[in-house]
Amino acid sequence: MNKDNPFISVAEIDEQIAKAQKDTGGPAFPQTQVDYGNGPEDPGPFGMGGMTLRDYFAAHALTGLCSAQNANGVWQGDVPEAAEKAYFLADAMIAERGKA
Repeated sequence: MNKDNPFISVAEIDEQIAKAQKDTGGPAFPQTQVDYGNGPEDPGPFGMGGMTLRDYFAAHALTGLCSAQNANGVWQGDVPEAAEKAYFLADAMIAERGKA
């Protein structure tokens, strides 16, 4: 967008959306799908849905983070911080996976 043209183009919107979206790694457990819809954009009532690979990685990272215990065997972590770290680790795993 510039001062001569106050409108944003579709290409600029697409670029902003692409920058804002996280790489989820795709589905964690992809399935072969029988197409009861009208093509890949409309998978019908049996759509893929479900957990992304990013969520799967974060769940496992969170398990490891929560297993940290103090001397008495009690977890003393901060829940929001643990969740943030889990997704940080998941994003790092997806980035590393993309290098292969």
